Amino acid sequence: MERLILQPALAPPKTEIFFGLESLARVCHGLSKRGVILIDPAVANTLGPTMRNALDYELIAVTRQKTREAKQALEDELLKRKLGRDTVIVGMGGGVTTDLVGYVASTYMRGVPLILIPTTLLGMVDAAIGGKTGVDTPFGKNMIGTFYLPKAIFIEPEFIKTLTEKEMKNGLSEILKYGLIEDAAIWEKCTHWKEETPFLIHASIRCKVKV
Repeated sequence: MERLILQPALAPPKTEIFFGLESLARVCHGLSKRGVILIDPAVANTLGPTMRNALDYELIAVTRQKTREAKQALEDELLKRKLGRDTVIVGMGGGVTTDLVGYVASTYMRGVPLILIPTTLLGMVDAAIGGKTGVDTPFGKNMIGTFYLPKAIFIEPEFIKTLTEKEMKNGLSEILKYGLIEDAAIWEKCTHWKEETPFLIHASIRCKVKV
């Protein structure tokens, strides 16, 4: 029996990581003039209008529930707005938001361009880096999802200045892992983490990218 093998020659995906938002509009509009910003509701109240004006994209506040039902509701909202394959999806918020929005982007219209703007320390050093997306189920966390690399990630350390100390320590716990596993300088800087946050973000991202 004859056997055929289909082996598409696909260009390897890549993600650009930017520190600061100066190139945000250029990168997004270079992908498409049409897009949507899917944003954490708390972040929407403070940064939503600025982001909408900067990109001229539609803005939708996203639930903080990382579930299959939340994904379906978000997909239905995008379809209702007649957003097609030419749509850029911008995910802005913490790890729950970037996980959910990334999963939506990976399957909507069989995959549309994704941009991530993490707004928590944990999101900046872990959740938004590496292309992991997914939702939780009654059987466990992150049981359903995809690996889908965003076209770009924008890191703006100014965003974390409004975080509670509890939220900061959530991110710090992940940074400490990098210090133990990969880069001793990170561990040493964690003693004065409040003053060394920009260094810790850069160094942790470099560790995550290397892995």
